[in-house]
Amino acid sequence: GISSLRFFRVYNRLGQLVYNTSSMGKGWDGTLNGVPQGAGGYVWMAQGTNYTGATVTKSGTMVLIR
Repeated sequence: GISSLRFFRVYNRLGQLVYNTSSMGKGWDGTLNGVPQGAGGYVWMAQGTNYTGATVTKSGTMVLIR
């Protein structure tokens, strides 16, 4: 498990950052500046520290469906 979150970021297919947070438990609502984003593929990246103090970095893709 993650004890602290350094960042959670979501990028669109053009590489534009559409969401960024360092707060645990907060997720992306599918908008950018209050404007709903289009359906399609997005990339997410997260980095944090686990309970042993090691840095954990994860990334993946997701599909936004409207």
